[in-house]
Formats: sequence, C-alpha cells, structure tokens
Amino acid sequence: MIVIGSVARRGRGGNHGGWYYGEQLLLCASDRGVMTGWMTGLANIDDRWMMEALLSSRKGEMQILEPPLPKHRTYKHRHIPVPESFSPAITAGLDRGLPFLADGGFSGQRRINHWRDEYGAEVIAPRVSNIKGNKPSKTTGWLRKHRQIIETVIARLVEAYGLHRINAHSELGMLARVAAKMAAYNVGLLFNRQRGRPDGAMATLIC
Repeated sequence: MIVIGSVARRGRGGNHGGWYYGEQLLLCASDRGVMTGWMTGLANIDDRWMMEALLSSRKGEMQILEPPLPKHRTYKHRHIPVPESFSPAITAGLDRGLPFLADGGFSGQRRINHWRDEYGAEVIAPRVSNIKGNKPSKTTGWLRKHRQIIETVIARLVEAYGLHRINAHSELGMLARVAAKMAAYNVGLLFNRQRGRPDGAMATLIC
C-alpha cells in the first residue's frame, strides 16, 4: 500500500479555490511511513495531472495523457500541462505494484479507470460527492484512517526538516533541497528503527 499526499509550497486556496502561486509537492509513502517517491509541479496544476505525471514516471517514462471524455462532455478550452511543468521523472520512484491511497483531489472514475488501464495502478480515492447517487461508503472511513500515515509524514517533514522553507534561488536548487530533505527523512527513519527509537524522534537525531 502506498499513501499519497500533497503540500503547497506557497499560495492560498489549494483544492478549495482562490489564488495561489509557486509550486506544489506530491508525496508517496509506504504503509510504514517510508518515502518512496515525490513529484513537484506548478501550483495551478490539478492534482490529477500531478498523479498522471507520477504514475507514468514510475512506469519508466513521463507522459501526460487525457482520458477519453464521455460523449456528452466537451471542453472549449482544456489546459493540459506539459512535462516541463513537473520535476524530472527520476524523482517519482519506481513502480512497486501496490495500490495508492489518495484523497478527494484524485477522485473521478474516469481518471481512476485510465490509471488502471494505462499504468496498471490501482488508485483508491473517496467517491466524488457532487455526482447524484454517490454516498459515503464504509471505504471512506477506512481510507481516512489509513491516510493518516501520509499526514504524519508531511508533519515530520515540515516540523523537523523545514519542508515549508525551501528558500531556493533556482529550480535546480529547489529540486536539490527537496531531494536532500527526502533522503534525510528516510535515513532518520532507518536510524530510529535500528536504535529502537520512536519513528517520530527526528528532532533529536543529532543530539
């Protein structure tokens, strides 16, 4: 099982609307809280495009594909991001053949079917609430409980590793600093487990 979460580096609004700018970060963690991959993208990119970039990259090559639209739906203008809007594919990690637990920003059966058919990825997300007949299921509570893993990982990265303060002066510098923080987090987690310390004891690693 892989848990998906996201962090907005700057801005306001996120999935709830409003203006924002900067970049966002999509994170993958195992069911034991180990970082297995990440992907950055411009802040105005929809979460599902972020997932598209990450899943295709984990299969070996980034591609940004639009799933077929239903016959009754058309778009006059459709913004599809280009691969240059994301971090290099190498940051996404490798395909492990495990399901992804995601939040409501990745809902939508059309996308979920596309990811399964195109990349063999099973994405489990809450049902879309604005579709008539969709009601919360038992899966929703189970999903919320297990997604606490990624929330805990994000909290540790922010509090102990300063993930919210990248302060880089270039795109390359930003990627290097994010990569260093991800590697340091996994090394810290390994050290704590080898020493019998709590996983969350990150702030005292060098004490």
